[in-house]
Amino acid sequence: MDKWGEGEKTGVLLVNLGSPAAPSTKAIRNFLRPFLSDPKVVPMSRWLWLPLLHGVILRKRPAQLVTEYQRIWTAQGSPLQVYSDSLREGVSRWAQQQGLHWRVELAMTYGQASIAEVANRLVQQGVEQLLVLPLFPQYSLSTTAAVGDQLERLSLPCRVHLVKHYYDHPAYINALAASISQHWQQYGQAQRLLVSFHGLPMTMHRQCPQYYQQCQASTRLLAQTLGLDKHDYSLCFQSRVGHKPWLGPYTDTVLADCAKAGLQTLQIVCPGFAADCLETLAEVSHGYGKLFADLSGGGSLTYIPALNDQPDHSAALGTLVQANLAMLRDGRSVIWPPVGSGHP
Repeated sequence: MDKWGEGEKTGVLLVNLGSPAAPSTKAIRNFLRPFLSDPKVVPMSRWLWLPLLHGVILRKRPAQLVTEYQRIWTAQGSPLQVYSDSLREGVSRWAQQQGLHWRVELAMTYGQASIAEVANRLVQQGVEQLLVLPLFPQYSLSTTAAVGDQLERLSLPCRVHLVKHYYDHPAYINALAASISQHWQQYGQAQRLLVSFHGLPMTMHRQCPQYYQQCQASTRLLAQTLGLDKHDYSLCFQSRVGHKPWLGPYTDTVLADCAKAGLQTLQIVCPGFAADCLETLAEVSHGYGKLFADLSGGGSLTYIPALNDQPDHSAALGTLVQANLAMLRDGRSVIWPPVGSGHP
């Protein structure tokens, strides 16, 4: 068997969350069903949650989301799927340019192109070692850990290693900073940059505090790279649901505070998303843009797109994969940075 990263039997599996196959009620329901049934996503008692999910949520929520999905849908499909496909091509192209013989594929945790389907196809093609890179820079039970659960259930007949996070990898931070700098060069710099991540209920945070710590670290490193001081940016968390406490400060609360302080121009970036999706394009760009305009009496909030399929992003992920393969080849940990560095 070849060493890690050598020969043509090394597979690289990029994994994103997934998306409905179409902006229709039926397709959205088919996507939400396995997504919201996963205990890693909703860690409630199955006796309490599943009747509520199937009896109420899956009957009402898909129809409520149709308009939002239709607003962001492209001629090629959902933005998350389109950008993720293009990103896979970019990583594969980068590897070829470096003379690396990887078989790069894309899978989704939920929906089409499942982890089981794509991983088994790679094995059938002769892959003997598979490095799995979830496209979630910060480790969370509801994202990366959910990918790990699915991999464990497969019991693949090859060596498998999961990259648990890359929240502080220099290539990731530099790609983010370059994207924001390019946006500033084109549109100018707002009075404040909001760095917004997907929130988590405090019950999940207590189970896995690493996510919050890693969001803080990514924000701090990004601010340092951009040369920002503490008054130039704010860390916040979006997508709160229900009335129980979630990680804070909440993005909508920060928007209100900015409006009260007299700020009229904001920019917002979501570094936890490798590719734009319903959450970034509908909730953040459209929803928060309208909210801040109302709160500030006409102020402007501009969304800075995710890294998507930018060449810098492909190169950053390729560099990350190469570093992890090198550590495996040398008998060290797949996690970046190596175990023992003080990181979770």
